[in-house]
Amino acid sequence: MSSPTIRAAFDLVGVTLPLTAIHPIRQVKPTDFAWGKYRAIVASIREVGVIEPLVVHPQKGTRGAYFLMDGHMRLKALQELGRVEAFCLIATDDDPFTYNDRVNRLSLIQEHAMLMRAVDQGVTPAQIAKALDIDVGKISSNLNLLDGIHPDAVEL
Repeated sequence: MSSPTIRAAFDLVGVTLPLTAIHPIRQVKPTDFAWGKYRAIVASIREVGVIEPLVVHPQKGTRGAYFLMDGHMRLKALQELGRVEAFCLIATDDDPFTYNDRVNRLSLIQEHAMLMRAVDQGVTPAQIAKALDIDVGKISSNLNLLDGIHPDAVEL
């Protein structure tokens, strides 16, 4: 019995596109700006650039135009920051729901591990706080999250 062929979800090579060629499939609502996540996205892009590329799909019948499948708030943040282009992944399917459906949120311990790794590599808590547009005290608290907890309990 042969194995089923599995198609890649993206072209293997991304592409840098002008923001004017990217057309959102939904509008970012004013209420989306009211919560801290949007401000964190803007701060992160300003400090370190786009970490997670936009996901686009070619618009049928219009050469050089793309529908934005994932990254609506990142696109809005790039526009707010005056950027004119962005690195994008080209989706092989025009299903916009799969991307957000497959997102896994980080647990506190995973977030702690990522922050510890960044600090071990020389990034200061102040730099992390600035990139995420949050108080440095929150970063410091997270760095101390597992202090006094037995390693076996952490592993569980």
